[in-house]
Amino acid sequence: RIRWFSLVRIIGLVLVLLYHFFPKALPGGFIGVDIFFVFSGYLITALALEEHRLTQTFNLKTFAERRFFRIFPTIAFAVLIVLPLTLLGNDDLRYNLSNQVFAGLGFISNLYEASTGISYATNFAPHLFVHLWSLALEVQFYLVWGLLIFWLSKRFKKALSIFIFLIAFVLFVVSSLSMFIGSLMTTTYSGLYYSPMTHVFPFFLGAMLASLAGIKTTPLLRNLSSKFSIKQLISRSVIAAVLLILGALILHFDSKFTYLFGFTIASIVTLLLILYLRLLHDKTTSQEPRVIKY
Repeated sequence: RIRWFSLVRIIGLVLVLLYHFFPKALPGGFIGVDIFFVFSGYLITALALEEHRLTQTFNLKTFAERRFFRIFPTIAFAVLIVLPLTLLGNDDLRYNLSNQVFAGLGFISNLYEASTGISYATNFAPHLFVHLWSLALEVQFYLVWGLLIFWLSKRFKKALSIFIFLIAFVLFVVSSLSMFIGSLMTTTYSGLYYSPMTHVFPFFLGAMLASLAGIKTTPLLRNLSSKFSIKQLISRSVIAAVLLILGALILHFDSKFTYLFGFTIASIVTLLLILYLRLLHDKTTSQEPRVIKY
């Protein structure tokens, strides 16, 4: 367990919750989702590389099972809890409900929501399970990235991290450019927001960092660690967190700037926050306060 990483989760969680409860006060809180995307890309890739380092293999079956049993039972439980409650509401709550359930349990909610043409910013779309879009995108990333890592691990035993970095970099550039170009060609942005093509780049940004600075201390981490004091790492982590909060205050869902630069900047700042906290783990011995873990 890497100490201080809970702070990344806390920032992402708080931004998302405040955005949904107080969208006018925190109009850009949706970038909390991108914080989780970068973080997830980092953790998944770092753990895969660590498994390969220890065993010289990457077990795709075990990887898929871990992801499935970590995610699907919770979603299924949530759906079972929500469905009976729809009987207490009006017919609008039950409109196309079977399609929503199928999309949610099949991890294609993002594609389903994009197909409806409804803006995510319009009361967050009149669907009960619209918020499963981000989990759907995450699972789609797991499927593609897991297969790629498995294929690479079979062919590049000694330099796996290098090839993962290169492929993650290419995919990051393709995806981020797709969002950039796409935003120049439209004024309705929900399709870009939901798309596994245009909104997957934060995962690959995290994967790039994981290939350079994973679970175990790498030469890069040792070199960087020697250049920063604990106070410097703390101050830089605070600055990164403040920048993310400022982004949540000034970005807007229907602003072209958000899609041209906002998501990319937020993802890069998140990447720096993860790196600073990873270095802080190596330079400190104290445990995270219990309140942070909680």
